[in-house]
Amino acid sequence: MKEALQLLMRSAERFVDSLPASKNKNKELPALLIAMTQADRLLSAKRATRE
Repeated sequence: MKEALQLLMRSAERFVDSLPASKNKNKELPALLIAMTQADRLLSAKRATRE
């Protein structure tokens, strides 16, 4: 699961970086950033439980 979330994070970052500046980007970007933040928190929590 860790690998899948990390892949998702990297893919989402590449996707955001590839988007042209537009109004649509401004609407979709916050939702994507929220999803990325949630995935990052989950990864962090999993790392903390292993230590």
